[in-house]
Amino acid sequence: MALVKTSALVSDIRGKLGGSVFQNSASGLVIRNLTKCKNKASKLQQEQRAATNQAQKDWQALNSSNRAKYKSLGQLAQIRQKNIYKRLVSAHSLFIKSNSVLIRYGLSSVSNPALNQSEITPIVATLTNNAGSLILGLDRNLVFADELLVLFISSPVIDSISTPRNRMRLIVFTQSSTNSFDITSVIANVFGAVPSTDEFVFMKYYICGKKTPIFGPETIIKTTIL
Repeated sequence: MALVKTSALVSDIRGKLGGSVFQNSASGLVIRNLTKCKNKASKLQQEQRAATNQAQKDWQALNSSNRAKYKSLGQLAQIRQKNIYKRLVSAHSLFIKSNSVLIRYGLSSVSNPALNQSEITPIVATLTNNAGSLILGLDRNLVFADELLVLFISSPVIDSISTPRNRMRLIVFTQSSTNSFDITSVIANVFGAVPSTDEFVFMKYYICGKKTPIFGPETIIKTTIL
């Protein structure tokens, strides 16, 4: 950055010149290097944006009959807006929210949702470090044809931290009709290491229907690695 002296002929300079920009400061008129805005979006944000954009495209391609089904689905399930709880969520919002999750797991948007799916059974999950392998355990088998387990996990935290804030990351892993999943490689890829026994992590999870894309009860806990 350099200080620029003005004269009677030129009392002020503004704008850009080459790779520099003129700027007024407390010291007077200065010229500094022009910096470009950096895209600070994280990989997580980029993936979320890509999934949302794809869901938006899928919504635009949806016919009026199937859009009406999403409206009916929101009414049947009594899915309400987050900020205005008295109001039911719109068909568009329900479609984008649920299908962007499916897309992030490598699935396609549900264009023709079933309206007769039974209520989603809640699930309880645990994390166990088994000789260096991180095992996600469920209290029942996942119904792979109908259910997607949406899972968020944080890196290890100290015991005094009581809220997850923005620490959790979506964990995309291969699923099947079972109650035990080895997520070691996924966790190592996301966080660089696998949490050890007795360490604390935050975990959020819920079931998303594959044929009727609505969310089951959500669980957010700070859990100990077994």
